[in-house]
Amino acid sequence: MFNTFQGKYAAVSPERDSTNGCTVIAGMVAANHLTPPYGSPAIPNSKVESIIDIDAPPILRKVRIKLGLDGNALIIPSDVNDYLVEKNLLHQDQFVGVSGGNILDDKHVEELLLLIENGDANENKSPSQKVKVAATFFFHEHVICLLKTYTSKGELRYELVDSLANKRLLQQTGSPMTAGSRIRCVNKESFKSALMWYATAKFSDANCDFIDRYSWDEGNCEFDPRVFQAFVWKEKTD
Repeated sequence: MFNTFQGKYAAVSPERDSTNGCTVIAGMVAANHLTPPYGSPAIPNSKVESIIDIDAPPILRKVRIKLGLDGNALIIPSDVNDYLVEKNLLHQDQFVGVSGGNILDDKHVEELLLLIENGDANENKSPSQKVKVAATFFFHEHVICLLKTYTSKGELRYELVDSLANKRLLQQTGSPMTAGSRIRCVNKESFKSALMWYATAKFSDANCDFIDRYSWDEGNCEFDPRVFQAFVWKEKTD
């Protein structure tokens, strides 16, 4: 768990307010995770907390001003990606691809997991080296960061980094009800389980009723509670 969360300073320190800033926070977590040196460990908790409370708020304000948005407006991931590339925090040659669809469709989820696992859009390619990968995952008007990394001993890890409290996780751990969270997984299978556990917790009773009544239709996906979108990036290795 983190010692902070998105929007913690909204009432006491407006210059550090990150309310509805999950898109910027997730993008900056991804960018920092992928920064050199090649082969370095995963981004530390202290840096994620700094992004939430210090680094993201001024960028969040600049992006909203550029887009003509109100003070606490939500921002779509593609607009944040463009800004981070423009400011050289992310680089276009790091972009792997975009994945999306129905979170309850195993094929759609596997397409995302393959992008993260391989760091390449070629689904038949096996990872040839230990390259870190990051994805911003947009679901139910919130964005988290998905990471593939390695320990100092070269052991594979997958992570879910969330700037908001996960009520289901907090109930299990007894942590403060306002803490952001980080879930670490030791393999792809546990990572997939954690992602599905995270996503299904978002469904309300009304969402479940909609899912029971209507089949997935890409033509109406923007109204469907199952829809997700993820942008995947990898670290430079040259």
